This record gives sequence, C-alpha cells and structure tokens, in this order.
Amino acid sequence: MKKRLIAILTSLVVLLSFIGPALYINMVQAVTDPEEWYMTVSGVLDSDYYLLYPYEKNSPTIGFSKFGEMIDPVTGTGLNYSGRDPFANEGISVKYWLNGWVLDARYVHRTYGARHLWAFAMFADMVEYGGDWLNGTADPYGAPHGGRKTNGAAKTDDITVLYNGPRLFVAMLTTHLYDVEGDDIWPVLDVSFTIIFNKVKKQVIVLKDIKLTIDAKILEGPVDVQFGDRGEWDLGPEPEWTSYAHFYHQYLETCYNASWHFSKNITREFYYHDGSFSGNTLQLPSGGADYGFPVVESSEFVFVNDVWQRREVDYTIDYKNGVIEFAQTLYNEDVKVYYKLCKVDEAGTPIVLPNLYDLAQIIASDRAVVGYAAFWPTLSDYTVYGWDYSLEPLYNVSQPDIPIGEPEIPFIIGEWDFLLDYASATSDWDRQFRGVTVYGIVNWHDADDEQLGGDNVIDREIRYQLNEVFNPWDLRSAVTNKLTSRHVIFVDGPQDVGYNVTLGDNFVSDTQWDAYCSFAERVILLPEGTLWTRGVEYDLIDTNNDRWNDTITLKEPLEEGETLKILYSTYGSPFLCGENWINTGRYEWIIVGRDAATVDSAGAAMVAAAFKNKILEAEADETYPDIIISNDKTRIRTQIKNYGNAPGAEIGLAGADMFDPEIANQMPWVMRKFGTGDEWSDYYYSGTDYRTALRDDWCHAGTVTEDEVPVTSSNMIGVGGPLANILAYYGNDFAQAIYGLDQFTDWAAWEEAIIPLTCWDITKTQAYRSSETVGYAVISTYKDINGTVLFLIWGHWGRDTYYVTKWFYEEGICQLQYAPPCTTSIIVKIDYESTPEGYKPTGFSIIECLGTISETEWIHGDEIKGGIHDP
Repeated sequence: MKKRLIAILTSLVVLLSFIGPALYINMVQAVTDPEEWYMTVSGVLDSDYYLLYPYEKNSPTIGFSKFGEMIDPVTGTGLNYSGRDPFANEGISVKYWLNGWVLDARYVHRTYGARHLWAFAMFADMVEYGGDWLNGTADPYGAPHGGRKTNGAAKTDDITVLYNGPRLFVAMLTTHLYDVEGDDIWPVLDVSFTIIFNKVKKQVIVLKDIKLTIDAKILEGPVDVQFGDRGEWDLGPEPEWTSYAHFYHQYLETCYNASWHFSKNITREFYYHDGSFSGNTLQLPSGGADYGFPVVESSEFVFVNDVWQRREVDYTIDYKNGVIEFAQTLYNEDVKVYYKLCKVDEAGTPIVLPNLYDLAQIIASDRAVVGYAAFWPTLSDYTVYGWDYSLEPLYNVSQPDIPIGEPEIPFIIGEWDFLLDYASATSDWDRQFRGVTVYGIVNWHDADDEQLGGDNVIDREIRYQLNEVFNPWDLRSAVTNKLTSRHVIFVDGPQDVGYNVTLGDNFVSDTQWDAYCSFAERVILLPEGTLWTRGVEYDLIDTNNDRWNDTITLKEPLEEGETLKILYSTYGSPFLCGENWINTGRYEWIIVGRDAATVDSAGAAMVAAAFKNKILEAEADETYPDIIISNDKTRIRTQIKNYGNAPGAEIGLAGADMFDPEIANQMPWVMRKFGTGDEWSDYYYSGTDYRTALRDDWCHAGTVTEDEVPVTSSNMIGVGGPLANILAYYGNDFAQAIYGLDQFTDWAAWEEAIIPLTCWDITKTQAYRSSETVGYAVISTYKDINGTVLFLIWGHWGRDTYYVTKWFYEEGICQLQYAPPCTTSIIVKIDYESTPEGYKPTGFSIIECLGTISETEWIHGDEIKGGIHDP
C-alpha cells in the first residue's frame, strides 16, 4: 500500500534543511503543494457485477493534478493497475515523474508584432517537481526549475468535479495562458481538460480543448499552435522498468472523422533554418511524400537575424509552391521560417481528416501488463522515445519505435499542430481545437512487438476497450442493425466431457468471442458463477455440416449439483410469420418505472409500436426500388407496405424496473435487489454505494419451465428518465446525454438538467431544462461490458417523455436510421404552445448529436441537426 507522499517528503525536508538553504527552499516548494491541487479516483470493476466481461476484473486507479498531469503525488498515483503505475512509479525518483503537456504558440499582435508563447505542465523537469506556475521564464530547460513553466503567464483554476456518479466521474481542469509585454498582460489561450472516467473500464478518456481567449481586436491572422501529450512510461518490472513500445500511426479505424471536428485537415509544423542565406528567393522544403504544398495560408513566420518580417512588406509568398521572395536581397543572413503543410495524397491534394486514430502500445518487458495511449484526431508528430524533446515541440518527427533498440523506458509524445482563428473566411479551422487521449493498462494477452521477435500486434483487450470509445454501439445500430435475439438455457449436471448442447437455428457464432460488440455466447458455471472460455472449457462446433457453429461441446465435465447457464443469440425473431422467418431481431424487454407516472407507460406503447412497425427511410435499392428519401412519411409507409414485411424488431416482454410487493400489480422486473425492502434504495449496492445492477434473468427456478428470459446480456428498451426508472438510472453513467442527479453533482449548471457530456461547450451554456413552452428529451444507446444493449428514451419532464416517444414513433425511428455513425445520444428540443386542452407540441428539433468523444452536425435532407458548439 502506498503511503502518502506528503508525510514522507516532510521528513525529507527536515533532513535536507541541514544540507543547504537553497535545496531546502526548493523541496519546501514541492511538498507544500496544497492537497486540493490533486485528486485520486478508484475504479470499481473488481467489485462489480460484470461476470460476462471476457477479461480480468481488475480496476485501475487514476490520479491527476489541476494542471492536467496524470499524477497525484499526495497518494502517489498516476495510472495504477495491478500494482503497476507508469506515471507515478514509487520506485522512480519523484523529480523524474514526467507527465503532462507542452504548448507552443505563435501569432501576430497588431501592436507588438510577432509573438511566441510557450508553456508546459509536466509535474517535473528532472530537477524539481510540483509547485505553481513559474511565469516569465526564458528557457524551458534552464533555471528556475519546476514542473510548470511559461515564458508568459499562466493561472490554473481549482479542480472542478462536474459529476461523480456511481460509475461515472467527470472533472474539468482549466489553465489560462497570458502573454506579457512590460506591464501589459492579455489572455491568449485556455487549455481545458475534461476527464471522463468510467469506473468499470480500464482506461480514462481526456478531452483536451484549446480555446482562443485573445481579444479579436488585437489579433492579426490565426494563432499557430503545437500542442502535445507526453510522458515517461515506467511500466516494466523493477529495477529497470523497461518496456517495448510501438506507435501505430493512422492504423486503426474509427467512425469519427472531419464532421466531428473543426480542423478539417492534418497539418504539421516545419522549421527551416539557414544561418548564411544569400539571395532574394527562398524555396521552402516540402514535407516529402506525405506533407506537401501548398503552405497553409497565414501559417508562416519569417525571421531574418531574429527580426520578424512582415508579409507583403518585407517579403511575399507563393503558398502554392512554397516560394518566398524577399523585398531586398539578403547577404549571408540568418534566416528562420516556421510554416505548416497539410498531409496530402498521391495527387498532392490535402487529406480531409480520415476515419483513423493513433495508438502507442507499451508492453512491459516481463509481459505482465500492456499500457496504451490512443489519440484522436490523427497526430501531426509522434514518437515513443522523445527524451530529447521532453519540454519542447516537435518538428517533422515520425518515430514508431525506439531507435536504439528495446527494451527501454519509453517517452511517448503525441502532438497536434493546428491553427485557431476568429475569422469566418476559412472552414478548415475555428476558435477551438479538441484533441482526445485515452490512457489505459490491461493484462497481457496476445500483444507483440517486432523487437520481441514477432510482429507488431495490438492486445485484443486493448482493442475491446478502445472500440467502445472509437467504434461505439450507436443509435443507427440500435434502430437499424438490431438483427439478433437473446436466449438463455440451463443444463444440469452430471454430464461427461463431449456432451453436446444444440443452440438452435440461426445461431450467432461470432468468431471473436471476446471482442467488443460481439453477440457471442456466454457459458457460466453455477453455482460458482465462473465464466467459461470458448476453446478452453468448451468448443463451438458445426454438427449439421452447414458451416454454422451451432453446438456447444463440453471439454470439462459437469458434476452433480452443477449447472451450466448458456446465454446465446440468434438472428431473426423466435417465431414464424406464415411460412417464413421474420429476420428482424428482438428487444427482449421494454421497461418503465414501477412508480413512474402514466405518461411513461403510454410512451412505452408508442416505442414498442415504432420498433415493431419500423420502416426504412432509404434511397432506392434492390430491396425497395421505388423508395426514396422523402419528408412525406405517409408515402414511405405506403410504399413499404406494398413490399410486404418491412424491417422491424420484435418486443419480447414489457415489465418494470422494480419488484412490486402488491400482489395485484406484480409483473416481471429487471433490476437486482440488494436490500430487504422494496424501496428504490434497496436496489443500491449499499447505503453508501449507489451502484445498481441488472438481474441475471427472469423466471429461472420459477414454476413455468422453459420460460426463462435473459436480462443481463439481453436487449432492453427503457422509457422514463433516471428519476423515474432505475434502468435509466443505471444507464445514466454510460450515456453521453445524462441527467444531472443532485446527489452526484455540485455544479449548479448541471443540477437537475440534461447535460451533453461531450459537447464542446460543456460547462457554459449547454445544459437543458424544460419550461412551460420548451421541453427537452434524450434518446441514447449503450452496450455494456456484459453485452447488454440499452436503448433509453426519456424527457426532462414527463410531458417531454410522452411527446418524444410520439415523435419517435411518427418520425424519429425513421430519421435515426440515418444518424451519423458514432452518434450514441441525441437531445431533442420540443416547442409547446398553450391550448384549452393543455400544452401541445408545435415542433421538434434535434439540437445535440453526441458521440463518446465529440459532437457533430447532422444534415438530413433539408434539416440541420446538432452541430459543434464552441463557446
């Protein structure tokens, strides 16, 4: 157990006071950091009810500072997993805990001319650590030493915990950067981090927003920014702490692309320097095959003998060819040029931000654990061994492996180069940039590295964790690609090795048993509750010679008193319609709150009807050749009716969230009860642990045989919000549009409001509360790590729940079949007017289209939905 670092260092201060006053002063500065500058949050996967997750149930613990470093020296925590902590390793000197960010910015002030502002928050600089901002310093590497330095001025706000729910933790960290000239000081940029830590995951998402704050009146042209994550990874075993590291650049696919970002191209900063240039024509070097001309307009900064040169006064530039013409001939002068180029294709055309993200994988040299840092959008510069650039920006660096050989201690840098501007003349960037980093550690499974003698292979659990972020189960999947139904059967022992269990027609035999979003089978040994692994305790085989694996064959005996619980999926609904299967899938449950108002039940009826009668609003194709995109829903419905059965989804059972003790009102319920009573609080893990969980299944050990219906790992629709329905309360910790439950937030703007978690304007104006004339509602989906599909629809008020379900039945289910991929939540605005029959809706609009890491604008026909909401 790690002891509090403060206590240890206090003792050291007493000792060091006898050594020398200067050293004593530096130590005091570090150890007297206020404790509120730091925070540690523990994961809960190891104590949670996720039996069906196919990997180890180990929990990470994260530590961070208000400055944005992933380090809490008070508890000695950075990213701790199974005793390994690469960022706050207790076996490494604290002054070598290098983790944080570096920013370098150039811009033109209308009075002061060219400006250069740099800042870093790295916790340490290998000489000192901790402390507040050292403002006005000249050299990032020189004295005075410390973990937070700038040549301008910086001020960091206190940690703002926005939400700390049963499983969801969200905090905001903001640093304000200023430029200084004499007695004049002015804001330039804000660096804001949003930490999103789901406590049952093995990773933490950090949204890193760089925002213009400079007054537009004094800014001439864009601000040129280089911003990079960086840190030492002491992940390997003691005493060397070495690892094998590899950068997978533009290697992994994601459904997030340029439509989810203001910066539409990948740019890279280049630096040209000639200490003895002569002539008046300068040809800038291109970036080779990947980065080429034209030079990004207004990105260049030209200096002759360290004197800034004004465009159109001291020189002209041909952006297309990268040629600079000086107004006067230069003779043996020192010339420096900073400029940006776009990543280009083979034809030399700038590449629009692709559907790709980057990954650095770090394999501990003993192969016990594997760490990773994933980056979106794709990086400008990157290296796994950036020791020579620890406190400075990168220029044209692409380094996937450690150059001197491995294993070594990696120093991972991922840098984005971009422009920020208030001008509306360009659509290629705006006043804000978002970079996303996902940090995590898992047990080693199959990760490999060329330096280990094999191939570069990403660990399969890392793929699982990252796919949940970068390729999430989304609303389009929930309403269009819902093609499966979930079932449960039980097999009692004793049974010998080789015993076969046939799982029926249309069995879903996903080849990747342990992949994210797989609908593969799960086999659990009862009463121990042990998850069996395909290929280890049982095999999946084809007994019908039809190329479909549809039978489970035991490789372990089943003893007397033991039972196998088998959860599996099939394609299509479980019954026949006439002579044909309806291949549409099924939602096993539609759930309302036991104690909810009638509006939720009425809404559930419309949602069930919407799924059962679902129509496909599509372009003409071979299936429905006469159907075209149209706002005339009646026409579309008529056209599809002419073709017979339209794609739809069956609904299995309706039920409640909680058990009803009143016999006259009892029906199926889906939430697990931990207490002895029948109140909401009895469904919490304990009086202080507000987590809730789903039941395993309904009707097992009941009086009706073969009437079991799975709950965990099934497909579930919830109607009514987190105040009315415990299923929605459970899902609130996993959605991107959430309800600000009072007991979990002290942020006034979030209390009792609908919150767009991944909005670019998260803490300012974008929180939604209903009124008499305006209402708000949420439609969201999530597939949890037990494999349970949730589709949740609810309003801020009960009235909003009713009318959003009506809209969903009439229009929404059609529209969501064309929602942008990665859209996991939408927020619907409902306008009302007062009538003699009460308030009635006059219009619906989708105002937020949210994904796991960003938001987007959705253009649907002649409608524009959502958008990126920069402050």
